[in-house]
Amino acid sequence: MAITNSLAVEISTELEERAQIAIERLKNESLAPEMKKVPPVYTPNRLDMVLDKSRYQLYRITNRLFKDQFKGKGGASINQRRLEKMLEECGRRYGEPGRAMVVAIMNQKGGVGKTTTAVNLAPYLALNNYRVCAIDLDAQASFTAHCGVRPDVEIGADDTMDGIITGEQRSITHLIRQHGAFRNYSYVPSCLEMSDSNEIAYTKAGVRKFFSDHRQMFQEGVMNPYQDFVFYTAIRQSLEEISGDFDIIILDCPPYISAATYGAVYAADAIVVPVQPSGIDFASTCAFFRWLKTVAEMLSGMRFQDV
Repeated sequence: MAITNSLAVEISTELEERAQIAIERLKNESLAPEMKKVPPVYTPNRLDMVLDKSRYQLYRITNRLFKDQFKGKGGASINQRRLEKMLEECGRRYGEPGRAMVVAIMNQKGGVGKTTTAVNLAPYLALNNYRVCAIDLDAQASFTAHCGVRPDVEIGADDTMDGIITGEQRSITHLIRQHGAFRNYSYVPSCLEMSDSNEIAYTKAGVRKFFSDHRQMFQEGVMNPYQDFVFYTAIRQSLEEISGDFDIIILDCPPYISAATYGAVYAADAIVVPVQPSGIDFASTCAFFRWLKTVAEMLSGMRFQDV
């Protein structure tokens, strides 16, 4: 028996309602998250790597600042507050006011290490005393999960870049969260509800027609009320608001070409393209480079200087 369109809508609606009930149940029954991030402590071995100082130099610095001593292997540990004082003592201070560098981590192939790169690069830069803001643009929200929250139960679309990508809001400051482990590391989360943002952004920008009963209705021949909305500039414009508050802004992008990807590449000063050493991954990366060249030729005002 053929399924009529109305029946398909009814089935989809029922599935959505049941899924929403399950999500609400998870929210209500979920225990306090065990994955909350806490500030790390630094043993002499870790300080060697962070500060690039010998054990004797560390001994002198800690003795001068805190009257503490490292007593061989497994000696005194340093907390985050003390580490910041040691960084300043070593001449590594927080960045000077100015425009933050925007680094987009992207490739149109999934599973090549984009989120893995972002998850490790952000805290590494924070450890080196840069003021870091990492923004999760991927609806799969893997980066957000690594920040110590549960995106499926704790994050909604209003907590993400969804409104900025779709042009419904411009300010980003209320979306920024403090990372639990570092004073100079902030992030903007993502969640599965961001998956609708691409269609909405494209529609408002007049890229293509898309009919939806829960969003603004667009009819053929009717002037687009959002004709002044340029979807690929939305992320860059929002970042200008916080550019002076950070040294580096990292954009973790989705594994496909989307409104968020266009916005990220237009906002970026540099682009990191992770790739796995396999045939299909390399072929996908080559296709991504062709897309990047096309975008650079089409859009004026691109500012990335390195890939």
